[in-house]
Amino acid sequence: MTEQELNKLADLVVRKLIKRQEHYDKKFVDMVMNNPELEDAEVGFMPKHIKSNEEIIALHLDRLENLLEKYVREEKYEDAERIKKEINRIKDRYE
Repeated sequence: MTEQELNKLADLVVRKLIKRQEHYDKKFVDMVMNNPELEDAEVGFMPKHIKSNEEIIALHLDRLENLLEKYVREEKYEDAERIKKEINRIKDRYE
């Protein structure tokens, strides 16, 4: 098998893997979005422009703070307390 044929085969394998992963990702999102028991589950996909750990932590904190506000609005104080502890743990560790 020539190098060119080997590269062509490798490209085909990679394309097939990517297509299969896209299918699994879609099934996962559909499962989470259509399951009332997972109503508060977060399904996150990191934007491609996010590069640093600091940006990832900031995004995570932002999501947690939004969730905290939601729980307080809905008077789910035990859930709010759990989220608040997680926010404080992250801030203590990274700030």
